Formats: sequence, C-alpha cells, structure tokens
Amino acid sequence: MFQLNGIWLSAPSDHVFDVVSKGKQYHAGMINYAQSVCNNKRVAIDIGGCYGLISNQMAEFFDTVYSFEPSPEAYACLVLNAQDNINTYNFGISDQAETNKTLYFTRNDGTNRYEKPSLNNWNRWKRTMKTFSTEVKTLDSLNVKDVDLIKFDVEGHEYLSLQGSLKTIKKYKPVIIMEQKPLRDTTVLCDRKLLEIGYTKDKVFRQKDCIYVHRQSSHRS
Repeated sequence: MFQLNGIWLSAPSDHVFDVVSKGKQYHAGMINYAQSVCNNKRVAIDIGGCYGLISNQMAEFFDTVYSFEPSPEAYACLVLNAQDNINTYNFGISDQAETNKTLYFTRNDGTNRYEKPSLNNWNRWKRTMKTFSTEVKTLDSLNVKDVDLIKFDVEGHEYLSLQGSLKTIKKYKPVIIMEQKPLRDTTVLCDRKLLEIGYTKDKVFRQKDCIYVHRQSSHRS
C-alpha cells in the first residue's frame, strides 16, 4: 500500500495511477450524470468498490453509500479513503452466499475477478497471478432500503451479482450503472434482464459503462 495525492492505493492500473497522480476525476462525469437522473438521493450502492474512487463521488450526492470490495488489499485502501457517509464491506455480491469463493488477482486491483482466467490469460499473467479466499452474499439478503443508485463493476461477474440483487432492484427501481464490455456473455444477459424488468439504456460512458433508468421511475418518462 502507498499513498498518492492523498489517496491510498495497492496495485493500481496505469490508468488509475495517472488519474490519481494528476488529481483528475475517475470516470469523469459518470456519477454526476447518473445522480442527475435519480429521483431521490438517499442510498447509493457500489458493487466493486476497489479503492473507493467512485464511492467517494457517490458520497458527494447521496445521504449514504454502501461499498462492497472482496479483495483484502483493495479493501484496506477503501477503508482509509472512504468518506464518513460510506459503509464499507469486505465481501462480494453474487447470486448466492458462499464463504470460500476464490477471487483471482491478475495484473492490478481493477481486474480482480471471480471468473477463472482462461489458460491463455493465466499464462500471460502468471508472474502476477494470485488468489484470495473471499466471502460473497446476495445484495437482497442485506435488506438495504431506499436504494436510488447501484453501480456494478465486477469483471465478468455482473450477471450473477445482478441476479442476487433483483428483489432490491424491483422494489426500489434505482438507476443502474453496469459495466458491459463487448464480446462478454454477461453483457447480453444483463442487458436482456434489465430490459425485461422495465429498464431502458439511457446513456453510455467510455463505450462500456451503461446507465439504465427504469421507465416507471424516470423523470424522463
């Protein structure tokens, strides 16, 4: 762990290092836009909190933020970086509870993943590859109330995280930010499920961070 420009980091990507060292906003404009299409700003949830760069942006607009990060190394930074209205949790969100789920560290903290890397990628990253035994829970089991925004960024685990959050989503109809990389099976599954339960894709940042708004709750409908 080390501190850069007042932010604690562990094994950042080159992009994160550059953004933090220059004092720029991470994923500039995304949270500002997402909060602008929320009807209320009570609770925001960051699934894949990493160092808290997005959680801290959420905390500027929302009363309370819940940030989930299963990696013990990234989580240690998250706790030190988190603003006072952020509740931090050292477990992941999935479709069912497990107490010994393997998390793969490949090359930096932004690429931690539950899906086992392919053999080709394993060979590419074998010098930096390591694993952690982590806990996962469903978001629905936590009974978080008054949810107005949820961000999913969990490196291919988005659909299973979404499955474990559907009761909460159907109840509160929050604005949703979903990372959807091209050629990833979960991209199609998440998009299809969100459209099925009444969401529409409102805007895309960085060509992969999709903002969904529920048609019944949007002040655009």
